[in-house]
Amino acid sequence: MDIEDPNLHIKPGAVLFYLTFKVLGTSTLASQSLVFDDAVLFNAAWKSDGTEFSVQHVPDAVQRSEKEALSTLQASIRPNPTSGETTLAIKADSKGKARLALFDAFGKRMFIRDLELTGAMQEFLLPETTPLPTGVYFWKVAGKDLSAKGHLVKQ
Repeated sequence: MDIEDPNLHIKPGAVLFYLTFKVLGTSTLASQSLVFDDAVLFNAAWKSDGTEFSVQHVPDAVQRSEKEALSTLQASIRPNPTSGETTLAIKADSKGKARLALFDAFGKRMFIRDLELTGAMQEFLLPETTPLPTGVYFWKVAGKDLSAKGHLVKQ
């Protein structure tokens, strides 16, 4: 088998497998919650009607006041789709350090950048996206108790 044969490569957007989960009962143990780690590869899930939904579960054991106390982070990359440089817009309600990582469709990290959040709306130019080849990329911004993720289409 020749691993350089392009017919043996996984094509971007190809479905490799499906996972179906069924909740069998309730639990108050946070350790039994289903949680995905987006550190290497972006995780996404879709309902049968095609709408995307979150796969991060907040267990019932977390009290409402604790949920409300969590910091929020909103982020987006524009323009999207793009053929050149992009801008990351971030709105965080707290100050601190964060990290932006961009991955290709196969999970290979394309670049990583450390950010300093000011607790207000910020914009960061991303010249690193200019030389990227055409394709779909996944990005994640993560900080202490904060995260946001999305995708970038490079034309």
